[in-house]
Amino acid sequence: FSLLPETYNKDKKTMFVVDDDRKFQKLLQYFFAKEYNVYCTDNGKDALQKVQLIKKPDIIICDILMPVMDGWAFFKKIREINKFQDIPFVFLTAKGARGDRIKGLKAGAVQYIAKPCDIEELEVAANSLISAFEMNRTKEKERTLRDLGEIIDRKRKADKSFESFDSKCDEV
Repeated sequence: FSLLPETYNKDKKTMFVVDDDRKFQKLLQYFFAKEYNVYCTDNGKDALQKVQLIKKPDIIICDILMPVMDGWAFFKKIREINKFQDIPFVFLTAKGARGDRIKGLKAGAVQYIAKPCDIEELEVAANSLISAFEMNRTKEKERTLRDLGEIIDRKRKADKSFESFDSKCDEV
């Protein structure tokens, strides 16, 4: 489990990388260090434990072929945990066959990128996915607030109607 401690910044977004290739982990840490706190781990089993020790990730990037617990199993298990269901999940893997890509997207990954990949393309994808998910969360919050406002207004009207009814009953 690694994060370059000298690069941690509470104001940065958090990227969680699950990949057994340590050189690739270091590459992602180096490349994304300006914009992200990049946490890396080697397999899905460790990832399930360690993802809960850090600030909730803004994005998870995961290989499929790993020892102990592969990316498919990790994806399934992480989606069973409520607080991680709304995080953009990207498969980044050497398993680039059409059937694998379709399987990943049907499972619910928002992106499936085959290795080797263009690191700048990964950066653009990560940034746009995070922005889209943040906009969606903002819209959901606004919708919830609007719905609560409508409920409060209906309750006030109902209370006034009840008060009016109650006072008429007192008159009788």
